[in-house]
Amino acid sequence: SIKKVTFYYQTKNISPFVYNVGFLPRGTYLKVDSNISEGEKSGNLDANKLKQLANEDKEEQQANNTITRGKYGTQKGFDTVIWETSDPNRDNILSNLYIQTLPSGNWLLLQKDMQQTFYTFESKDMADGYYQFKVEVSDHLSNLVSESLSSSQTSQRFLVDNNPPAIDKVSVSSPSNNMIRIQFKAEDSVSTIQKAEAYIDNHLTPVYVEPKDRLFDEREELFDVSVPGIDSGLHNVIITVSDSLDNQS
Repeated sequence: SIKKVTFYYQTKNISPFVYNVGFLPRGTYLKVDSNISEGEKSGNLDANKLKQLANEDKEEQQANNTITRGKYGTQKGFDTVIWETSDPNRDNILSNLYIQTLPSGNWLLLQKDMQQTFYTFESKDMADGYYQFKVEVSDHLSNLVSESLSSSQTSQRFLVDNNPPAIDKVSVSSPSNNMIRIQFKAEDSVSTIQKAEAYIDNHLTPVYVEPKDRLFDEREELFDVSVPGIDSGLHNVIITVSDSLDNQS
């Protein structure tokens, strides 16, 4: 009679997942570095911390992602792409990160076989325009090459704008006593105009200037404002314009 039967089996490999490819608030950087400078913070740069940095009003929740020690801070000209990963087989996951210039650039490999789920890049050194990132994850560390699987996900488009708006067609006149009229055009190459102000003489408080259509919603805006209570004579007028990424001219 049969007294013992032993079965051997192998669990079917299931593809790893990558999701929530997105970006931290502008100017946030993360570094795998233990040397802390003034204004920086250190800690575990795991999925919980990335979620907290992306949306600080969320409470941290338990996560199973790889924990990386490092530091973080804010500095204009630096930006960070983040993502999350999981694997039904609990395999070790590595990520490859690619970047593409929109609308139709080729995918370029930024970094290969990453254990961390974030990447900080210097947007200040990039050309103005829209970009897209792609994260490809693989479980080849835990499987034979012939049986390893992968998947990928792309981010939403990411705007890089390192140049301030251009101010043109400036005209300052006095249509009547005790009033000056300021007219100008502001234009940005890639992002919308967000704010305009005028400083008259040595006044520390600026005059808020609204577009003619009263909406800051275009890359090109026309401005025409009359400022009362200004004595007749020569005046010094300084105009400042900012775009949606806080570049100011």
